[in-house]
Amino acid sequence: MKHHVWMGGFKPKQKAKYLGDYTADTFEQACKLASISHGLQELYVPKDNSIFGCKLFNNEADARRSFG
Repeated sequence: MKHHVWMGGFKPKQKAKYLGDYTADTFEQACKLASISHGLQELYVPKDNSIFGCKLFNNEADARRSFG
């Protein structure tokens, strides 16, 4: 299954960012693949489903609610 992965913003300075589409069985697996493809695997926190404190989302609207 293909999943869209968006990263919410971090403070008002960093806006939400589209990380891409990833094929995986679950959204959480897609998030892990996104972190690897962007070289951020060491900053990925599975229990929070976040990268460096920025929550990951499956759609743009939810990601933009987190600091736009």
